[in-house]
Amino acid sequence: MKLTLSMIVKNEEAHLGHCLDSVRGLVDEIVVVDTGSTDGTAALALARGAAVHEFPWTGDFSAARNASLARATGDWVLVLDADEAVDARDHEALRAACAGADAYRVLIRSYLPDAAYTLMEAQAKPNPGGYAEGAAWPACGDTRAVRLFRRLPGVAFRGRIHESVDASFPGPLPDLDAVIHHYGFTLPARVEAKKPVYLDLALRDARDRPGDPLCLFNVVIQAATAEDWELAASTSERYRALTRELPPALILTQGTALQRCGRHEEALRVFAELPGSLPAAVGRGVSLERLGRREEARVLLEACIRKAPGYTTAYLDLADLHARAGDTAAARAVLEAGLEAAPTDAPLWSRLVRLGVEEGRMEQAVRDAWGAIQRCPRGGDGSWHNLVGVFLLRQGAKAEGRQVLTLGLAAFPGHPDLARLLELC
Repeated sequence: MKLTLSMIVKNEEAHLGHCLDSVRGLVDEIVVVDTGSTDGTAALALARGAAVHEFPWTGDFSAARNASLARATGDWVLVLDADEAVDARDHEALRAACAGADAYRVLIRSYLPDAAYTLMEAQAKPNPGGYAEGAAWPACGDTRAVRLFRRLPGVAFRGRIHESVDASFPGPLPDLDAVIHHYGFTLPARVEAKKPVYLDLALRDARDRPGDPLCLFNVVIQAATAEDWELAASTSERYRALTRELPPALILTQGTALQRCGRHEEALRVFAELPGSLPAAVGRGVSLERLGRREEARVLLEACIRKAPGYTTAYLDLADLHARAGDTAAARAVLEAGLEAAPTDAPLWSRLVRLGVEEGRMEQAVRDAWGAIQRCPRGGDGSWHNLVGVFLLRQGAKAEGRQVLTLGLAAFPGHPDLARLLELC
């Protein structure tokens, strides 16, 4: 049994090496299709034993994926992106699976800088650990996709974006709990750069195939990712007009879009279609509070926290509810409880620091900022270090201020405010 790693890449010199190193000893062949790199991606892949093929970018991810499949010679195919990896712990399970079904829905664990995320319908959670891969990240979200399959005639990817091979294997497929570790969401510059590109591709796909619900689904997701909430809301209605099959991600995204557009009564009705969803319940709580139904919102958000203590979005929304009502003590208690459950969650720390500023308790805000720096030194985008540094300089503690600012610049090289303050030390 021969296993081929199939990849498409472009300008992935910074990440590809880790990916390829992670499958050494697992795969028998590496096929890399390069869609136009201008860095050292191709040379790096060649140095690690990959067969590298050029494929001009056509604005269609499936076309590139299928070009990679066409060059594979293995009996089985494993599909990875350059910002993904496989832990050595799962090599044996992946190889053993190739003696079974024709395809598997593999667990994809996307690592996150904090737990205030929702990935499609999957809520973020504290990193469960157990792997060397991803151990440094505090949170993650788990999804599944067909990434391991037999190389059979007719197997092909479909979709200009969010391309999938699932349709080539009709019927229920077994889940495989071997993990593909995905780091894309930990790369903020990459996340931001993708937003307009992916939205444009989704819109082009929808224009080319106006009656295809999947194309409209992709527009909804990419519009929400780009925070074009009006587009996400209107396209959700178009999706509903085409099919009664409503994926939870579509419902959740539509509810969120309506909420962001200030249409809270409509958002409540949509969120109610997902009675078992924690993100939908939190969304309902937010809209209830905006509609003046504060006590209902408080009870619901507190229930969400009891159900999933690691889901930090509920703490943030409940703290905001209390703060808007003028009860900053209750807001602080909620945030501190959240930090007991998720002590390295940057959004919780940021909200706690901001609460101190809003209260006019600057010394408390500084203490909280210093606690935040110690717990998650790469959080706060430099604002925590800036707050503590300014306070120390005003106190005449230049040596201590220099130490904090130096830590900040090590975490955020070139940060202009931190660099300017350091010059004053």
